[in-house]
Amino acid sequence: MLALPALAQEKRIVLGQSAAFSGPAAQLGIQMNKGARLYLDALNANGGVNGQQVELRTLDDGYEPDRCKANTDKFIKDDVFALLAYVGTPTCAAALPLVNEAKIPFFGPFTGAELLRDPFSRYVFHVRASYYQETAEVVKQLTTLGLNKIAVFYQNDSYGKAGLEGVTRALKQLNKTLSDELGKEGRGVVVSQVMPFPFAPITPISNEFLDAIGKSAGAVKPNYSSMEGYVVAKVFAEGLKRAGRNPSRDALINGLESIQNASFGGFKVNFGPRLHTASRFVDLSMLSEYGKVRR
Repeated sequence: MLALPALAQEKRIVLGQSAAFSGPAAQLGIQMNKGARLYLDALNANGGVNGQQVELRTLDDGYEPDRCKANTDKFIKDDVFALLAYVGTPTCAAALPLVNEAKIPFFGPFTGAELLRDPFSRYVFHVRASYYQETAEVVKQLTTLGLNKIAVFYQNDSYGKAGLEGVTRALKQLNKTLSDELGKEGRGVVVSQVMPFPFAPITPISNEFLDAIGKSAGAVKPNYSSMEGYVVAKVFAEGLKRAGRNPSRDALINGLESIQNASFGGFKVNFGPRLHTASRFVDLSMLSEYGKVRR
């Protein structure tokens, strides 16, 4: 007698997340995970998706590509249904060949790098805007203010170089110069954001997020990383719902691609068969003298 697959027996969908839960980048992974779990815990408490619970398994990669690759290999061998909310450009780049080989959905990574978007992969879905879109908005804002000498201080890896390339492309389109030194032109810190403002209920998704945090009794703190995890899990769950009661990976992909011109509490999401970057949303915020974020 042929045994049923474990996932079908247990009536649950098992996802895998490799992220930094230790080391200098640990807070990115921790907060992304907390935000995703905040949504998934509430989802499961209300019956899950099409009667199935959604389980998120995690492995620590310390933001190290080799460890991320090994974690991804383990998830694939363990036959998880999909990969969710990975964190980091170099780590995601290491996982990508395994994702394509195994044909496993890879959803909502915390990276805007072009190498995860081009060439197009049927299995990779992005919720956030790309670094090119993000840096173009920063350059547009600076040049609008008449600041035409722009320096880039970047991390010397694939993540930092993706940002540098985005600034360079944007400046070329405006026929500007790229400066190697900031000099006396720096007048404060403005930060680009690809998620809605998480600290006040100024949008429906922000209100929903903060309400969920309130119900968590302080287990999750509002910040942009936890907000991103929450949004990623919410959009993924919608794709899973559309995949039907006994979803296959292909059905999930089709379900996600059917989310077109949709609003998740004011955060616009638009996928399609050849469109796997759902959002172009970029906002700018400024750090105050007290380290707080203000719009």
